[in-house]
Amino acid sequence: ITLGGIMGGVMMVWLTAGLWHSGFTKLDYPKLCRFAVPLLFMAAISRAFLMNVNPIFFITVPAILTATVFVLYLFTFVPIFRENAFTDDPE
Repeated sequence: ITLGGIMGGVMMVWLTAGLWHSGFTKLDYPKLCRFAVPLLFMAAISRAFLMNVNPIFFITVPAILTATVFVLYLFTFVPIFRENAFTDDPE
């Protein structure tokens, strides 16, 4: 669960910094990224509580879910980064 929390924190920093430094002053997170947060939570729960049910929940399922989370991030933010130049702090 700690790893899931740390990865969730890293993802939120990336989301916020990506939007903020792309010129968006209103931090309205994209839908795919809002969908990715529960996936990250499910990866943490899978590893913490379901690993005794079947060994696949210890490494494989959390790895697939975590990879899906960051692929969703890339699908969302690569077009944003290409369309908007990196800006300094908007304030």
